[in-house]
Amino acid sequence: MFIRRLRERNIKKLISYLKNENMLFFISIVWILVLFLSWDLRQILASGLFFSGTILGDYWAISSQATWLPLAAEISRGNLFPIDPFSGQGDSAFRFFPYISLWLSGLLISIFGVGGSLFIGSSIIPTLSYIFMVLIYRCFLNWRWSISLSVLGILGFNAAPFREFLIGIFLGGDWINLGADSLPGAIGFPFPAISLLSFLMVFYFSIQREYMSNQRSIILSIAWGLQSQIHIINLIFGIPFWFLFLALKIWRSTKHHWSYDESKRLAMNMIIVAFICLPMTVSIWSQFNHGLGLDYLSGSMKDSNSFDWFFIIAYCIIPLLVLRIAYGVFRVDPYELLLKFLPVWVAMSVELFLSLAWQLFGIGLPSELLLSRLGLFFLHIFYFTPAIYCMHRSTGSYYVGSESLLLSSRIRSFFIWLFRDASLVYLPIFVILLTVFFLVSSEKVYQKFQDIGFTNNQKSELIDNLLISEIKPGEVLIGPDNVTNLLLPLKGRYGGLWTNRIISEANSVEVIERFATYAKVVGWTEKQFLSFMLPGTKSFNHSEAMLDISGTKATSGFGYWLTFHNNSLNSVELEDLSLQLIRIYNSTNLNEKLKDYGVKRIVLDNKLLHNFDVPPKKVGNYLVFDFY
Repeated sequence: MFIRRLRERNIKKLISYLKNENMLFFISIVWILVLFLSWDLRQILASGLFFSGTILGDYWAISSQATWLPLAAEISRGNLFPIDPFSGQGDSAFRFFPYISLWLSGLLISIFGVGGSLFIGSSIIPTLSYIFMVLIYRCFLNWRWSISLSVLGILGFNAAPFREFLIGIFLGGDWINLGADSLPGAIGFPFPAISLLSFLMVFYFSIQREYMSNQRSIILSIAWGLQSQIHIINLIFGIPFWFLFLALKIWRSTKHHWSYDESKRLAMNMIIVAFICLPMTVSIWSQFNHGLGLDYLSGSMKDSNSFDWFFIIAYCIIPLLVLRIAYGVFRVDPYELLLKFLPVWVAMSVELFLSLAWQLFGIGLPSELLLSRLGLFFLHIFYFTPAIYCMHRSTGSYYVGSESLLLSSRIRSFFIWLFRDASLVYLPIFVILLTVFFLVSSEKVYQKFQDIGFTNNQKSELIDNLLISEIKPGEVLIGPDNVTNLLLPLKGRYGGLWTNRIISEANSVEVIERFATYAKVVGWTEKQFLSFMLPGTKSFNHSEAMLDISGTKATSGFGYWLTFHNNSLNSVELEDLSLQLIRIYNSTNLNEKLKDYGVKRIVLDNKLLHNFDVPPKKVGNYLVFDFY
C-alpha cells in the first residue's frame, strides 16, 4: 500500500513537473549540447589527443587562432600580460587586450590543453549561453517560445541564413550541399564563447524584477565594468544599456521623482564603472598614439558603401509594426507594455544609436560587428518578445474601442490561433528543421575535414616532433606549411617568421620582411607573395567560406590581414603597397635574413628549393636543416 502511494505521488510530481515544462527545458539543454558536440567531437576522436587547432575554418576561427589563442597559450605558461607570442621570447606589455577572457582561456589551456579548451569552447560554453538565453526569454514568454527563440539564436550562422536552407529544401536541392560552409556563430574559443556567456549572465541578472537597491546596483555596475576586459562589443553596447536602464529603474522606484540623491547614486555607479574601465581607456589611448585606432580592429567607415536599411527595417520597424497591430486588436495596457519590456526598449534604442553613430558619423565600432555577434545570437530576436507576448493575451468580449470592431475580432482570433494553437505544431517543426540544418552543416564540414584535415593533422604531429625535438624555448623555427608556422606559439615558447601585428610591437615593414623571407623559404613566386600580402577583391574579414590554411598555398589577403588587419586602402595606397612588396621580395637575401632572425631549424617537404648554408638531414619525407 505504501509503495503504491509512493509511486502515485511520484507520478503526480512527474506530471506536475512536465506540465510546468521544466523537463522540456532540461531535454533541450541535453539536445543543444549534443548538437554542438557534433562539430568538434568527431574531429577530436579522429585526430586523437593531438587535436590542437583547426586548419579548416571560417574567418572567425582563423582569426581566433592567429590572435587570441597564441596570447592565451602564453598566459598558460605564466605570462599574464603577453605581447607578440610569435617571437618566442615571453615578452610582456600592457595592451588593449581583453585580459579577463584571456586569463580564463589560459587557465583552461593549462588544465585541459589547447585541444581540450577548444572542445569546451565549442560545446560546453555555448550550451551554458543557451541556458541563460532561455532564462532571459522566460522572463517574458512561456517555455515553448523561450526555447524556440533561444534555439534560433544559438544555432545561427554568420554567413548562412537558415532561410536559404529552407528555400533550398523546397526547391529540391541536395541536403548536404545546402549545409553551411562556415562554423556556427556561437562556436569559437575564446570568442565569442566566453564573451557571449558573460554578456548573457550579466544581462539576465540586470533585468530581474527586483528592487534595485544600492548594493545590487553596485554589484551589477562592477559586473558591467568588467566587460571592458571581456570584449569590446560587450562594453560598447553594455555600458550605455546599463546606465540607461539603471536610470529608468531608479526613476521608477522614486515614483517618477528625480532628486539630488538619485543623481548622486547614478554618478557613484558611473564612477565605479569608469574606474574599472580605466586600464582599458589607458591602453586605447596608447594605441591611438601609435596610430592604431579602433578601425584597425574592426574596419573603417569607408568599408561601408551604403546605409544599413535591412537592420532598421528587419529588427526595428517590423517588431514595432507587429506590436502596433497587436496593440490595436488586443486590449493592452501601455504602461504594462512599457515597464515589462523596458530591457527591450532600452536595448533597441542603444543598438539603433550605435548603428546610426557609426554609419552617419563614423563614431564607435562598425554595426557589422554588433550584427555578427550580440545581434545574431540574441538582440534581434529579443526585440520581437513584446509582440509575441501580446499575442498570448487572454481573449474577451470588447464592446467599446477599436478592439470591438469586427475586423479587430477577426485579426485577434487569427493571431491567437497562430501564436498559441498553431505554434504547438510549427514551432516543433521549425526546431526540427533547424536541427537538420545544423547537423547537415556539421556533416558537410566533417567531410571536408576527412578530405583535408585528417591527413594534415596526422602530418602535423610528425612535423612538430621534427621541428621542436631538442630545441630550447625561444629559438626561431620554420615549418614546411602555413598551419605549422601559424600554430607554433600553441606548441610552446618558440619563435617563428609568422606574426600578427595586432598583438605585436613590430612595424609593418618588419612584418612584410618576415613574410617575404618565409615566402622565399617555401618557394612562393612573386605573384603568390603579392596575393598573400595584398587585400583581395573581398577583404579577408568578410570571407564567408571555409578557409584552408594547410599546405603552402598563399591564401589571398591573409598576410595583408595579419599585417594591416582591417584597414582599407584607396587606389593610390594600394599601388604604393604593391611596389613596396615587390621591392622587399626581390631584395630579400634568404641566407642573410635567416642569420638576422637567428633561425635554428627549418623543416621542409622532401624537395630542395634553396642552397642553404648547412646540408639537410633527410627524415622520411622531410628535410631538416639545423643552423648551429
